[in-house]
Amino acid sequence: MRIKYPKSEEKPPFQTFAEVERQTKNATPKMAAQLWECVFLTLREIAELLDYVKEHASQRFVYPMFVLAAHTGARRAEIMRLKVRDVDFDSNLITIHERKKSHEKRTTRRVPISPQLRQVLEKWVAVHPGGEQLFCHDQTPTWRTYDRTDNDNSVTADEAHDQFKGTLAATKWSRLRGWHLFRHSFCSNCAARGIDQRIIDNWAGHLSEEMVRRRGDFRQASIPGGTPTLTVNSVLCQTPESSRGMGSISRSADVISDGSQSSNQDGQ
Repeated sequence: MRIKYPKSEEKPPFQTFAEVERQTKNATPKMAAQLWECVFLTLREIAELLDYVKEHASQRFVYPMFVLAAHTGARRAEIMRLKVRDVDFDSNLITIHERKKSHEKRTTRRVPISPQLRQVLEKWVAVHPGGEQLFCHDQTPTWRTYDRTDNDNSVTADEAHDQFKGTLAATKWSRLRGWHLFRHSFCSNCAARGIDQRIIDNWAGHLSEEMVRRRGDFRQASIPGGTPTLTVNSVLCQTPESSRGMGSISRSADVISDGSQSSNQDGQ
C-alpha cells in the first residue's frame, strides 16, 4: 500500500517591508505572521532603523550588535558566540563560528568588516566591559533566576530577543519578527547589487536552494530604497574568476555600508 502524504505549503518569497505591509491589511492573523517572517529591508530602511537604534538603545552593546547583524548576515546564535578575538581589525575580517554547516566538525567562515561596522566595533571594543564575549552587559545581570558562573556578563538568547523587540517596540519596525530579518536583508541586498551567489554563500554560510529561490531573481530589477542612480546589473558585477578568492570578497566588503551611506545622503 502506497502512503500519500498531504502537500506541504511553500513559504512565501522574501518581500520588501512595503509589499508585506500592503498584503497584511486583509490577511488572516496566521497569514500575516507568515508574511512578516519574509520581510527584508532595503539599504535605506536598514540605515533608518540603525539610526533609530543608535539613539534609543537601552544598553551599550545593543547598537553594535544591530550593526553587526545588518552588515554580516550572521545568525543570532553566531553573533552571541563571537569573542573579542574573533574581530581582526588588521585583516579587516570577522571569524564566525558555525554550527549548522556540519554535524561532524566545528566550522568557521570569515566575513569582511564594512567601514561603518569597523567604526562602530572600534568604539565598542574601546569601552568593552571585559570578558571574552564580544557582546555583553556592562556588569553581571542581577535579574537572572538560574545559576550562572561568577562575573558572567554574557547576553542570553532571550535577552537578545528582548532587546530587539523592546528597542523597536514604539516604531513601525515593531512588527518585525527578530534578528533573522537582517540575514534575509543582507543576502537579498547583496544579490540585488549583482554579487555572485557563491560569494554570498561564503559570507552568510550555508544557504539552501529553497532559501535562494525564495529571494527570487533580484538581479532583474532594482530594489526600492537602494542607490537610486544605479541599476543592480551595473553594481559590483563579479566574474567567475574573480569570485573564487578572498581578494574579491574583501574588495566588495562595503556593499551594505556604501548603500546605507548613499541612502542617508539622499535623505539629507
